[in-house]
Amino acid sequence: MKRYVLFLNGAYRTEDLPFYKKMSRGAVRIAVDGGHAYFEKAKLPPDLVIGDLDSARNIPKKLFEQGKVLLFPKDKDKTDTHLALDYAIKAGAKEIDLVMPSMTEPDHVLGAMMLTVTSEVRAWMRKGGKVRLLNRTFEMYYLNGRAKTFSGAKGDRLSVVPLTDIKLSCSGTEYKCRNQAIQRGDSRPLRNLVTSARATVRVAGEAFVFRLFSQPSKS
Repeated sequence: MKRYVLFLNGAYRTEDLPFYKKMSRGAVRIAVDGGHAYFEKAKLPPDLVIGDLDSARNIPKKLFEQGKVLLFPKDKDKTDTHLALDYAIKAGAKEIDLVMPSMTEPDHVLGAMMLTVTSEVRAWMRKGGKVRLLNRTFEMYYLNGRAKTFSGAKGDRLSVVPLTDIKLSCSGTEYKCRNQAIQRGDSRPLRNLVTSARATVRVAGEAFVFRLFSQPSKS
């Protein structure tokens, strides 16, 4: 299975590097503009650098010489993350991880989340594609009429953020429900404790589902 990991711009802490190295093992690793900071810090070469390079620093000359830099103009209609996501899908990715190491820029965070619900991504998901947004403390999935099962999640918490009015079913959690009507904006489905080795969330409608790791070192 072809998996791509897109490292987005942000602060990559030294203590988090082993987590990112482990979760990206065997994948095509792309530095999205300033996300090249991860590769600098981890002392690893990216498979590709994508972006207008307005926030990237110290891109090795040899990456340009090897054709591993996909450079875009600064005046463009899509963000670097959007361009990298498009690239991975067109390259035949089956799974895509968007690594957002820090959450200090709320517009970029929300923008990255919403990229997982574009019409292009949803069409790709209908063909079996999988995408998540994550860092060392959480992972997020977009669900549209589907279920997601989490293994090895006991002690973690699951939060469901409805994008539409939904029917929610949860098992393996402290709060269990079956086809519970939840309105968009309702806070009831937040921070549900996982009490079993496996937990399943099923959403009729559209929602973001967050898994909040109880131990930051989980992958």
